[in-house]
Amino acid sequence: MARRAISLRWRLALALGLLPLLILLPVSWFVGRQYQQQYRDIRLSKGEIITAQLSKTLRRVTPYISSVRDLPELSTYLRESIQDQSEMAFAALTLKNGMVLYHSLPGKQNIMMPEMANLGKISPLKREVVPYGEVFLVFEEVPLVGEDSLYIVLGETVAVVEPPALMWGPLLISAALMGLLIGSLLIFMQRLVLRQVHDLAEGAAIIGAGDFEYEIPVWSNDELGFLAHTFNEMAARLHDLVGTLEQQVAERTVALQKRGHQLEAVALVSKEAATVRDVLRLLERTVKAIATQFNYYHVGIFLLDDEQEWAVLRAVSSEGGQRMLARNHRLRVGQQGIVGRVSATGQPRIALDVGGDAVWFNTPELPATHSEMALPLIDLDEQVVGVLDVQSAKQGAFAGEDIETLQLLADQISIALQNVRLLEQTRFALAELETMQRDQSRQGWARVADRIRPQAYEYDRVGVQPVLPLPTAPALLGGTGVRQVMLGANNPYLISPLQYRGETIAMLSLSDPERNWTAEEITLISSISDQVAIALENARLFEEAQRTARSQELLNQVLQAASSMSNAEIALREIAALLARGLNMSVGIFTFLSPDARRIQPQALMLPSGENLLATAGIISLPRDLQIFFQGLSRPEMGKVLPIFEQLNLAQNYDLGRVLYVAIRTATKKVGFIALIQRAEDILLDPETRELAQALANQIAVVVENLNLLTETERRSTELQELYELSLRFGDVVEVKETQELLVERAVEVLAGEAGAFAHYQEGHLVLSSVQGLTSPAAFEGREIKPGEGLVGYVFVQGKSLRIDDYQSWEQKDEWLPESEIGSALAVPLGSKEQLLGVLLVFRSPNQALFDSEAVRLAELLAAQAVVALENARLFHEARIRAEELGDLNELARALTSQLHVQAVLETTYQGAARLLDVTNFYVAFYDEEVEELSFPLWVEDGEPVTWPARPMQPDGLIERIIHQKQPLLIREHVVEWLHQNLRSVGIGRVALSWLGVPLMIGERVLGVIAVQSYTTPRVYDEHARDLLVSIASQTAIAIQSARLFEQAQRRARHERQIYEITSRLRRSPDMTTILQTAADELGQALGADRVLVRLRGGGIGAAAPEQKAAESEEARAARLKRSRES
Repeated sequence: MARRAISLRWRLALALGLLPLLILLPVSWFVGRQYQQQYRDIRLSKGEIITAQLSKTLRRVTPYISSVRDLPELSTYLRESIQDQSEMAFAALTLKNGMVLYHSLPGKQNIMMPEMANLGKISPLKREVVPYGEVFLVFEEVPLVGEDSLYIVLGETVAVVEPPALMWGPLLISAALMGLLIGSLLIFMQRLVLRQVHDLAEGAAIIGAGDFEYEIPVWSNDELGFLAHTFNEMAARLHDLVGTLEQQVAERTVALQKRGHQLEAVALVSKEAATVRDVLRLLERTVKAIATQFNYYHVGIFLLDDEQEWAVLRAVSSEGGQRMLARNHRLRVGQQGIVGRVSATGQPRIALDVGGDAVWFNTPELPATHSEMALPLIDLDEQVVGVLDVQSAKQGAFAGEDIETLQLLADQISIALQNVRLLEQTRFALAELETMQRDQSRQGWARVADRIRPQAYEYDRVGVQPVLPLPTAPALLGGTGVRQVMLGANNPYLISPLQYRGETIAMLSLSDPERNWTAEEITLISSISDQVAIALENARLFEEAQRTARSQELLNQVLQAASSMSNAEIALREIAALLARGLNMSVGIFTFLSPDARRIQPQALMLPSGENLLATAGIISLPRDLQIFFQGLSRPEMGKVLPIFEQLNLAQNYDLGRVLYVAIRTATKKVGFIALIQRAEDILLDPETRELAQALANQIAVVVENLNLLTETERRSTELQELYELSLRFGDVVEVKETQELLVERAVEVLAGEAGAFAHYQEGHLVLSSVQGLTSPAAFEGREIKPGEGLVGYVFVQGKSLRIDDYQSWEQKDEWLPESEIGSALAVPLGSKEQLLGVLLVFRSPNQALFDSEAVRLAELLAAQAVVALENARLFHEARIRAEELGDLNELARALTSQLHVQAVLETTYQGAARLLDVTNFYVAFYDEEVEELSFPLWVEDGEPVTWPARPMQPDGLIERIIHQKQPLLIREHVVEWLHQNLRSVGIGRVALSWLGVPLMIGERVLGVIAVQSYTTPRVYDEHARDLLVSIASQTAIAIQSARLFEQAQRRARHERQIYEITSRLRRSPDMTTILQTAADELGQALGADRVLVRLRGGGIGAAAPEQKAAESEEARAARLKRSRES
């Protein structure tokens, strides 16, 4: 028995006591130490006061004595100072070395006391002094003149100054308080906690002993009260559990029995599934087992039909279900009832109350149904094959275990159905296999009958010889066993069919008129007949295997011959030789030159000896009837002899009336045929030989197609090499003209043409260039062709390649091309349909072959490469032109910066623009904003400078439009129409066909306009010319502004110099009249004025010119205004 642990009460007491003890003991010890220290300091302070008084006394008397030894009364004074002080042990005056001069005890004077030597500066000191024991030495140093320092020393007993009992007082008080506290806590815990814990422990013991009706008292609502309440509830539940345990055991026993019955049903279904091979029988036993073991009202199994549209009832367990089965009850999948829904979804569905189920289907034959469950029958391929339908007369009749068991049954039924169906399929497959074997055997013997002559043999006791087969009655052919037949009155025969697997392959007849056949002999004959039938079948199979091996060998030889040769003609001749030797007949191979079979190309006509009778034959044209025959030839057929066979004298050794033709057909077309010619003595070709011939023809078709692919691959490789070389040559050419010439040259060479040309698109027209191969090609260079006109224009508009076999008869042929030199033509556009660069032309002479689709494809590849090359050449040409233009613009900018006069700037601008644009007609217009006037400092017309007068601004002028809008203006063509539509005006004088003007601007201020125009050619100027002129105008505007500033500076300097000269002359004049006269003359000369009037402030007038008048004429004012504008 385990040792009893300390009770909870004492554990709480120890826990509550030790915790305060651990806190109070250090605190009490610290308080005691502090109290003891304070008590010691108080005691020692008395000694310090006494030493201070003695030190004060000695300090007063020492100045009047020569030595301390002259004061014998000090001993008495020392004794009196400590009298009535119990803690004072002694008082003494000592020197530093410990010599005692005076002592409160008489016997201690003038002796050395080491305990009082070297006292130092810190007081008090604890030392052992004889005979007082351990004392505190309280001292004070008194300095003496001419002597060592004197120490006043008081000794206080340690036992009096530091009594040990002082430190234990606080500890005892703390212990008392702690005891009181622990007692109080124990009483409190006893009443409030321990009592409830004791009740809990006692109640737990009572409940643990089996008294579940005992109730633990609840004293509070805290945790202990909750624990007591929980114990009471647990006891109540245990009481209920013990009370209902027997009932639960009984219910569990019933459930286990029910589960056992269900498992018996599962075992029964599994056993039936393993043994029963009839689907309906399996289903009937299953539904009866489920209904019996589960006690359900109705159980049914539905199977889906082949179209998966109806769920058909196949087995039931109830009487109502039998009536449903009799009327072929079925439900539509996915539409009718729970069964239909489960058939469609493949998910189980349970209706515990059918009245509240949305998809339940009411069946009159089952009126007592209140709950229904449908489980899917799913096969191994996860496909729904049927539904298990279970119905009960109770609501909520299906529990979880029932559902699991029924689902297991459903899975077993699904597997059983799958197995039965697989078994049926296996049986059906075996039956089909046996039927196929019988058919194959029958067909094999039919082929033997067609191939073998003779077909009957007779033994006449001398030897075996062939005879004509006798007719046999159908009744004998279908019978089994040996039969006796009478041929004539006295000629009995025994007929025994030779049968193999139920098929009669021959008949054995025995005849002996003088013999009576016994039963043993007849049995022996029957056994021999079976053995002979097996031997004949084996012989037939062996011969067929040999024929198949020979056919396969022949096919392999054809494959080897084809794989070792790359030339189609040589390969076909070799194959014909192999076939002739292998089939022991003449074999001819012919290929079609056109799909309509009008002309054929003989490849070979080989004899078994290896001689080729058509080694030198050319193309053969077929008559119409043979064309129709070969066009419709799809399987081996006997046909009319070819005319060439009659010309070769084959009729002597071969039967020309029996020529077998076999078509050679690839996956896409018919390429030729094989002709098989038998010897005259050979029998008719049997079906096996025809099948072999067809297989050989198919193999030859594969060979031909592979060789054609090889030839095509080689040709494509050559084309790619040529295209690659052409791309390299294109990369070396940077000029557009050279690229066009190279394209035409290579196109004529690659496409085997006679002539070629290229037409590039330019300004709405197609221009011929790079003409080669035609007579007088220079006559065609530069010819313009409109889109849609002739071959070039037609292809350009259509945007796709065009091949013309007979150009001379083409309706839209070009009149300028020499018809005699052109037979067929090929035109290919360059570029996309949205942006065509031109058209490539290639011609062949009338004596050359026509262009085919491969030539078109190759030409399009050449065109695709040429597009890139032409585009690169164009970009290179444009880049070079841009570089030259930038160079000219930079040169013009440098030239303009060196010009300091406006007129020189304009002439330099004209010269620079002449290098970039057509400036045959060029002018510069300056705009005077103050007077709204245009002046023309530079005007060039037809290459010659002319003078053009200034004019006021007009509302409908081209220059005015540019000045107002501050934007360039380009009119490429139809200037008159543009003026009428946009300015509502017509031109004055010569009308330009193309016009371009740009503003001269400094910031937002317009200085004027630079314009160029053409009177002879439209579309001379384009957007590029506009951009160039804008650049020229911006540089010119800056140069004009700079020149104007320079001219203004020059005029200002000249005026200042004139003013200085006038002022100098005026200073040298002697009188007022001379001054006025001189001023008038000089101002008139400086300003170019006809008259100068000098008016004095006082109203006096001084003469200033030859004539003086009061007013100026209108002409003089106009002239002055003009000069001011110019300045």
